[in-house]
Amino acid sequence: MDKLQEAIDVVAKYSSITEAAKQLKIARRTLSSRYNKAVDKGYIPGTPSLSPDQQIGLDAKLKSVVRDKRELQKKYDELLRIFEIQKQRLNTMHLFSRNLELINHKEIKVIKDGKNSESTAIICCSDLHYEETVDPRTIDNLNEYNTEIARKRFDNIFRNGLKLIEMCRSRSSIHTLVLWLGGDLINGYIHEELMEGNALSPVEASIDVYKMCVSAINFLVEHGKFRKIIVVTNVGNHGRTTDKIRIATSVENSFEWLIYNFLMSHYERSDIVEFQLSRGYFNYLNIYGYDLRFHHGNYVRYAGGIGGITIPLNKAIAEWNKARRADIDVFGHWHQRLSARNFVGNGSIVGYNPYAVSIKAPFEKPQQTFFLMHPKHGKTVEAPIWVE
Repeated sequence: MDKLQEAIDVVAKYSSITEAAKQLKIARRTLSSRYNKAVDKGYIPGTPSLSPDQQIGLDAKLKSVVRDKRELQKKYDELLRIFEIQKQRLNTMHLFSRNLELINHKEIKVIKDGKNSESTAIICCSDLHYEETVDPRTIDNLNEYNTEIARKRFDNIFRNGLKLIEMCRSRSSIHTLVLWLGGDLINGYIHEELMEGNALSPVEASIDVYKMCVSAINFLVEHGKFRKIIVVTNVGNHGRTTDKIRIATSVENSFEWLIYNFLMSHYERSDIVEFQLSRGYFNYLNIYGYDLRFHHGNYVRYAGGIGGITIPLNKAIAEWNKARRADIDVFGHWHQRLSARNFVGNGSIVGYNPYAVSIKAPFEKPQQTFFLMHPKHGKTVEAPIWVE
């Protein structure tokens, strides 16, 4: 008889391992060991004895059951661990959401400057070079220019400039416009080749430019909704009547000075348009306590080099400020639109041309400059005015 089956049967018969061990006349420890093994292997009282092959099969099955039990226990323990983690996360989220309800939320609101908030708009207009002709074949088709294109680009300054002003009016009142006519409106005969290449003579070009300026200012008066338009002027180096630049008498020898004076006479009875002409190189205008210094830009000496025009420009500004300080310099001449804390460099209307190629100037699309002056913050919004 199988000793394990015997152990199960005798313990079941006498209901005690001690008593059963006495009946079998073996040590209690021995019977207890056999009984525990029989229980682990699934023996029950009264089970008939198995053949050796049957016993081997049963043992194999019991081992498989024990192994499956261990695997199930591992999976169960892992599920318990995951459950505890998820429970902690859920408790954390619940605590977080509960605390969110206790937070005093503050809505972000738009802070307006007030009903009296206002800004002054500045439209820069310089370097038209009206009668210059740019053959696209001479500059890899990067630009083309003639008097017809010049008139279209000139008109676009004021159309697109007003669009920018209307955008800014959604947040600030703009009652005053400063229009800067910054020089080089005509190309002139300062070089011999310009006598061949220009489409018109300086006198003919001056007449056209005068008419264009009248049309532009009338457009601003009619459509700009301004209470005041201040036209600030500077003469350039191209509009001169002499071969070489005159320093002390540059104004008296400038076709542009003639244009400006005719314009001022044309609007002398206007309640909206007023002119501020200067006989010197600089023309100063104070806006909200900020001094703006307008000039054509040709007195800035630059012959190329690392850092571009900004290095000689800042040196020049520092020297000029020793005589009379300005908060912002506004200039053109270099056909580059630049902007910094203390200056605004205007682009050009004529755009890229053979001369720009010869001096290795960076390519820039034709454009002018618009910016705002604010009573508290000074120069704020600054943007290009695309002219084509």
